[in-house]
Amino acid sequence: MESKQPPSWLDGRGAVPAALTLVQLGYAGYFILCKAALSNGANRLVFAVYRDIIALLILGPLGYFSERKLRTPLTREGVGMLLVSGLTGIYLFQVLCLTGLTYTSTAFTAAMQNSIPVFAFIIGVLFRVEVIHYSRRDGQAQVLGVVACISGAMVMTSYQGPALFGSDQLPSTLGDPVTRVKPSLLIALPITGHELESWTYGSLCLVVGCICMGVYVNLQRPILKKYPAPVSITALAYLIGALLLVFSGLFLVEKQSDWVLTETTGLIAVAYAGIVNSAINFSVQTCCCYKSGPILVTIFAPLQTIFATLLSLVFFRDTYYLGSMLGGILVLAGLCMVTWGQAESSRLAHPPLKSMTIPEGQPIEKPADSLKVPLLG
Repeated sequence: MESKQPPSWLDGRGAVPAALTLVQLGYAGYFILCKAALSNGANRLVFAVYRDIIALLILGPLGYFSERKLRTPLTREGVGMLLVSGLTGIYLFQVLCLTGLTYTSTAFTAAMQNSIPVFAFIIGVLFRVEVIHYSRRDGQAQVLGVVACISGAMVMTSYQGPALFGSDQLPSTLGDPVTRVKPSLLIALPITGHELESWTYGSLCLVVGCICMGVYVNLQRPILKKYPAPVSITALAYLIGALLLVFSGLFLVEKQSDWVLTETTGLIAVAYAGIVNSAINFSVQTCCCYKSGPILVTIFAPLQTIFATLLSLVFFRDTYYLGSMLGGILVLAGLCMVTWGQAESSRLAHPPLKSMTIPEGQPIEKPADSLKVPLLG
């Protein structure tokens, strides 16, 4: 059976970098629209429910028809991993990140997303999925990257500092740093009953959300090894997340009118999130990953922060603080070091084959089938 090739439009010179740049611009636009919808009173749970429904309507049929020959029967272990995947990567990640976006800024939220690959690496090391070679350069770079990323997240969470851009007098969004909030039971069990500054609360939600996404990323490899249908797996995770969101919404959404999105901004944001983020960006990134590998896809992630910062300054006049910049630089440096370390570790583990001369008439042994390892693992 022939393997499916990526679309021909990715064969042009510079096509993959251009596609990945547009993907990150699309993610930045999502944060802008979400912030606008939440600022206009959209309920976070309702917003997430509608987003997941739209994603399901797109990914469900796509996975059903395009991966009909790839799907295998789900085992009990596979169902368990899928449940955890939907809980962490869809339900908790969306609720926590939308909460964090409400109480911080678009640029801050986008900057915090850069920590996801590093948290995923840390979790992989803890569960012995990833290995650090401490005596080699790649291992040392990974350790330094982890330290830099955690330090950056701590700086962003605990230190705000003076305003660098925008006005510190008139906050333009709900993320007013001087407002104190009381965390809800759903969002933060360990700190329930204690009041926090809204910026600190939002920052903590974002950190925990990124850790949840790190768990989700690590679950994809074992799931795809047993069920090699990535679109179908993503659709099932969205289904589980949507069901959990609906169940939570029935108890936590106080007004029935909140389930009706009347604001144009909310409708556009939900449609954009489901179509662009969950369908188009997912498909483009999958094709680029197939074409050029996961390292290149990760390298373009910081562009999301740059685009989100510029757009938030234009549309919201958001305030950008010194702590956010210092922490963001540390997180970005950590991401670069961990990414380089992983690439170097992979290169050392799979050195290029040396050319060799085979005597005439000698049979050539068939090499091991490298495609047994899932491409998206």
